[in-house]
Amino acid sequence: MAGPPGPGDSGDLGDLGDSGDAGGTGAPTVPSARRKWLRGGLQTGALLAGGAVAGMGGFALHHWLTDTGMAGSSDAGKAAPHALWTTAFNDLDGRSVSLSAFKGRPLVVNFWASWCAPCLEEMPDFQRASQTTEGKRVQFAGIGIDYAKNMKSFAVKLGISYLLLEGGAQALDLVKAAGNSSGALPFTLILERTGAVALRKLGKMTYAELMAAVTPL
Repeated sequence: MAGPPGPGDSGDLGDLGDSGDAGGTGAPTVPSARRKWLRGGLQTGALLAGGAVAGMGGFALHHWLTDTGMAGSSDAGKAAPHALWTTAFNDLDGRSVSLSAFKGRPLVVNFWASWCAPCLEEMPDFQRASQTTEGKRVQFAGIGIDYAKNMKSFAVKLGISYLLLEGGAQALDLVKAAGNSSGALPFTLILERTGAVALRKLGKMTYAELMAAVTPL
């Protein structure tokens, strides 16, 4: 189960002082009014991910996802949330990136976190899919509800080369705007060239599922 990060864990939020530096880790500056919300938002997301997804048995999980309309549900023609295109993220080297730069190209957006076990389990399949002939026609982007330092560590361990973006707590708002009201992770949106949603999935995606989704795009 993916619980909230604790002191010493890879997902440790540290002590967010006025500078916004999490224990000297170089985490992004967070306004004072948002510090508690950021910490609480990340930890709440972890609890949701652990309780709602990672902690469920296969049969119960399938029915829960189906009831919430998230079991690989198709929303063909539905536009992606406007904020997904307008939000500015930083990549793991601190460069500003907007997903609007990839409009006109199919897009796989995976919301994840270093403290979410199912997220880490599925990432090698995303990496593998991104390197196929079909996958190279698609832009893969992993938006972490996390800090860049934690994300970079796991990217190295898992051999991830596709685009990873630091989302922080604001990414929870995007997750909910995309129809995942629980905020649980992992959560994936697959978008057509037009920006319309081709598929959304709450829970771990397999390589076979990814390839079935991206091949027609």
